[in-house]
Amino acid sequence: MGLAVVERGDLTSSAAIKARFEQSVKEIGELKKDGPVQPSQDDKLMFYGLFKQANVGDVNTDRPGMFDMAGKYKWDAWKKNEGKAKEQAQKEYVDYFFTMLDKNPGEETDAIKARVNGKCNNAAEAKAKA
Repeated sequence: MGLAVVERGDLTSSAAIKARFEQSVKEIGELKKDGPVQPSQDDKLMFYGLFKQANVGDVNTDRPGMFDMAGKYKWDAWKKNEGKAKEQAQKEYVDYFFTMLDKNPGEETDAIKARVNGKCNNAAEAKAKA
């Protein structure tokens, strides 16, 4: 049985971007520890930085001290995204997630993509009806 190709969905309307971002955050949080998709430490830092930029904006704290290595890595990941608009950070988060999923083709990743795209379509339809 062949694998279904699931494309990246609409990333043009604000409602679609927000819905896909929120669903991507949820999907990443629910990835199985023994599943086919395993984000690397660098992937996790990329997601962290984009998530913080999308939800908080530019870095608003001092860089952690030398004994807080994890804190420094996270702060640096966030700082790399400084100046990006909320919507741009959300788009990049979704794009990065799909790029990661593309490296692990299969039914499970296709299902994740479909859920992310489904949330997008539902939000866009609701906004169009309003």
